[in-house]
Parts: sequence; C-alpha cells; structure tokens
Amino acid sequence: MVKRVQTPPVVVAQKEEPSLTERYHQSEQKLLEIVKQLHDPKSANTMALLRSASDCIKVMAQTSQRISAAPNIARTFSQGSGPV
Repeated sequence: MVKRVQTPPVVVAQKEEPSLTERYHQSEQKLLEIVKQLHDPKSANTMALLRSASDCIKVMAQTSQRISAAPNIARTFSQGSGPV
C-alpha cells in the first residue's frame, strides 16, 4: 500500500484594491498626463484623449463622493438603531 502525503492547499495571493484616496490620486495623475497632451484640437487623437479625461473625472467624482459618504456611514452604524 502506498501512503499518500496530502499537499497543502494552493494559496493565491490576491492583489489588494487601492484605497479610495489612492484610487482618486491615480485618476488625478492620469488626468494630468492626458491634459498635457491636449494642445491641438485638430489632432486625430484629441477626441480619444477627451473621452479618457472624462472617464478620469467620473472616477474622481464617484470616489470623492464615496470618501465623503464614508464618515456618515460609520457614524450611522456606531449610533445603533435607536428607539423605534
């Protein structure tokens, strides 16, 4: 009879999500790089750059909103449900 050795389970390291503040700053940096390229309105690349800039602004706005809402959510949970 052959004795089998149980192999340990494979642990896959999951990439950590950036914090909301990091996500905001990443989008800000990307937006700044895009803006540096917006010199010629006739350039074939201008519309793509403007769309990318718009996407960055959307992410920044959503992230900022989530950051602003976070203290309110924490406060709500810490206060408990209170009397009904």
